[in-house]
Amino acid sequence: MGHTLMSGLAEDIQAFLLHKRSLGYKYKTGEFALLELDSYCYSSGLGAKLNRELVESWIIKKEAAHTSPYRNYISVIRKFGRFLQGGRDPDAYIVADRFTMQNYRPVPYFLTEEEISSFFNASRWAISSCRGASRPIVYPPFFMLMYCCGLRTIEARSLLSEDVHLEKEEGFIDIRASKGHRDRRVFISESLRQHLMQYDNEIAKIFNERLFFFPSSKEYGLSATAVVTSFNRIWDAAGLRNLAGKQPRPYSFRHHFAFANINRWTESGKNVNALLPYLMRFMGHSSVNSTYYYIHLVPDFFPVLEEMTRSLEGLIPEVDNEEQ
Repeated sequence: MGHTLMSGLAEDIQAFLLHKRSLGYKYKTGEFALLELDSYCYSSGLGAKLNRELVESWIIKKEAAHTSPYRNYISVIRKFGRFLQGGRDPDAYIVADRFTMQNYRPVPYFLTEEEISSFFNASRWAISSCRGASRPIVYPPFFMLMYCCGLRTIEARSLLSEDVHLEKEEGFIDIRASKGHRDRRVFISESLRQHLMQYDNEIAKIFNERLFFFPSSKEYGLSATAVVTSFNRIWDAAGLRNLAGKQPRPYSFRHHFAFANINRWTESGKNVNALLPYLMRFMGHSSVNSTYYYIHLVPDFFPVLEEMTRSLEGLIPEVDNEEQ
């Protein structure tokens, strides 16, 4: 843990985080929420117990300060209370049902081929002035891998050098402990393999024997904030800023990967239902229902899908926050 816990809840929080990580969860978002609760508990002087007054006053303060509907912290604190009730503190407060977690589901931005082409044309020079000699080298292949393989942003950021295999003609990468703690192997095209080999040789001159395939330093990978900042810088430099305020994000490459495959299969007359399980495994979905979600969001410029998916409406779930 990078921050020092200060309140009387410190030992309980530490125990809860150790419990979660022993089950295989990274629990970074949950840790952040608990750090905030610890800080509030320490500054408010509301005691060393997870009681109703402490929890509900903290939630009300957060709701007053932020307008975002993204409230996963409520789920974190509810699970923390249940953990404490299981042995450490039988009187620990569990968040009442009147405080509900509201899922935030951004409307996917549908990238056009023209936008993608403009983005990658600008990707090298657009961040050449950024601090750090590695950024213009790292980010173009980083986004190219997301685009070509439909990876989650965190999967690309967490990719270790030892898990990228470019030596043979049939290159592949190993995605380890992704969502749902599942590993999978993703095979890449020959053109992408050549592209990544060129990058690998280039970045090795700056970070020899680096830990992460896409590094910010010899020991660390890219941060989520840095990825979003670089994406936005490239997008704006390519002249793609939407004055109406609609803006894509790095995850839009994953959406595009799913849509493009489904659309290509449809146009070529292939059985999309039969192919969806392959797309499911390639993208690391836990079940085909998560892959059906993309069909549900296919826009009007894929009209062929409308009729064939009519009977699937009852199977299409709402995507959860972690999938986004």
